Amino acid sequence: MSGPINHRITRLLIANRGEIACRIITTTQQLGITCIAVYSSSDDNARHVAQADESYYLGPAAASESYLNSARILAVASLAEVDAIHPGYGFLSENAEFAQACRQQGLIFIGPPTSALTAMASKSAAKLIMAKAGVPMVASYHGEQQDEAELARQSARIGYPQLIKAAFGGGGKGMRIVTCASEFSQALQAAKREAKASFGDATMLIERYLENARHIEIQLCSDNYGHCVYLSQRDCSIQRRHQKILEEAPAPALSLTSQIAMGDAAVAAAQAINYQGAGTIEFLYDQDGQFYFMEMNTRLQVEHPVTELITGIDLVAWQLQIACGAPLPLTQEQIQIRGHAIEVRICAEDPERDFIPVSGQIQLLREPHTNRHVRIDSGIREGDHISPYYDSMIAKLIVWGADRQQAISRMQQALNHYYIAGITTNLNFLRQLLRCPPLHTAQLHTHFISEHADLLTAPALHKYHPLICGAMAWLEQNILARSLPFTLHDKQSDARSIQYASLYQVIDYAKPDNQLTFDRLSSVYLANAHHDADQPCHLKLADPDLPIRVNLVEYAEPAQRYCPAAVYEIIELQQQQQQHQPRLQINAENCIHCKACDIKDPAENISWTPPEGGSGPNYSGM
Repeated sequence: MSGPINHRITRLLIANRGEIACRIITTTQQLGITCIAVYSSSDDNARHVAQADESYYLGPAAASESYLNSARILAVASLAEVDAIHPGYGFLSENAEFAQACRQQGLIFIGPPTSALTAMASKSAAKLIMAKAGVPMVASYHGEQQDEAELARQSARIGYPQLIKAAFGGGGKGMRIVTCASEFSQALQAAKREAKASFGDATMLIERYLENARHIEIQLCSDNYGHCVYLSQRDCSIQRRHQKILEEAPAPALSLTSQIAMGDAAVAAAQAINYQGAGTIEFLYDQDGQFYFMEMNTRLQVEHPVTELITGIDLVAWQLQIACGAPLPLTQEQIQIRGHAIEVRICAEDPERDFIPVSGQIQLLREPHTNRHVRIDSGIREGDHISPYYDSMIAKLIVWGADRQQAISRMQQALNHYYIAGITTNLNFLRQLLRCPPLHTAQLHTHFISEHADLLTAPALHKYHPLICGAMAWLEQNILARSLPFTLHDKQSDARSIQYASLYQVIDYAKPDNQLTFDRLSSVYLANAHHDADQPCHLKLADPDLPIRVNLVEYAEPAQRYCPAAVYEIIELQQQQQQHQPRLQINAENCIHCKACDIKDPAENISWTPPEGGSGPNYSGM
């Protein structure tokens, strides 16, 4: 336990980028602290740079030459005359040498003591410390002998299935699951190569792999006076490639006995290393209700907002207060948990290609409206270029509900109003995930995504979507202007409830009655809409010479695949008197060329005539 500290921070450097830099800046500026951003050559126009009070160039885009360049960051800190450095998460946030260098330069490092960082840097050393502190442990090997023969012997002792993972790693890298002895050697070599490339250290540990276990973590805060509290739990079981994609708090379907036992074990773990600041203890929770220490994260976690929403605590503010020597603002008994919160990570990646990261320009960005129940932590703006040099996560969407079901419903609604075009994202995958029945019933474990892959596959793209988007935009514009006769069958709605400039995708074309079924994909919100997003809206033009009936189904596909920034102009509407069929001729005049459709020339004209038969509209360049 340290003695009293009385520091004051007036100028803070955030040694990070993206959404976490923006999130730290938000709280820090509210506290009246001047924020200094740093940036690489690929981030010179980034959102965090614009949001900060001052900004300084670090170096080239490669992280090793910019955000991992501790000497350059410390030089900037000196030049900017800052009092403190907040490392965020990732990059240098858990680097003991960097933390010590900050303190030697007279700077406040917003994080735990160097000794705690050193103790937890190695997963092997951390497990030894936790075992001595009485924290439950799964069968494992985390010794110093690293020759393959010894590791193979330990592997056989532990039994299968088992997990080989990097002792100094994180983020799912340097990890392999081994189901039998014959797989061990190949998995070990692959894990070592990945660990060496990612972390510069190929030291491995082996532990028994718990199948169908949940990933549950405890948020901790400790001050300089020996006080430590835990702030409920988070369930982070839904993962891809060992990386979290959805987190929620509190952890559902967890008994009060388990909640208290895990909280007490987490506090014991923190006190064993004289921890100070915000940190997280991660546990595996098996089907029998037993939990086992996995690792400690000695920093702010990506998923910290769900804890903030259920506790009303600003964890960044607490970090700053603790670093300045203030005691914890609340005792364990004073912490109250209200409602339920869920977070999803918005990533520039392609779920159909094993979540491979992608890069490119964000050509359109439409976010859901935020309020006290809906929060967005984002590092992007429309027009930004997503670089291949950094993590694929570009934003986080967080919602709160009075209970878990309300939180799920609010997340579904928010995702249905979140659109990004120009790059591939996981937005549609997340929409599918939130519809998944096993999620609603909290059947959670770390293999959730692979087990329910059939429920997470999006419907195929209809090839005629550019034409239909244009036709629907025209129909809406004219209906809003009341220039066409119509009837609208919906709950207390009129024509103004249809949102002009919405974009649609055709789902199906069926006889009889020339019925077209559409998905509403996006909207510019030029009209104040009161349409219930959860209820289909049936629109039928009353003119018998326009026998088109449209069913608007609230079901969103990934917007970037449907040219959502294209503006369609109706060239003419021709009534074929004898057949009583309308013919729309439209022009995709402002297509952003997102490579999603067959329109090659933005000036290409397209016509649509409902066919006498067949399975869909006719498409032809005019």
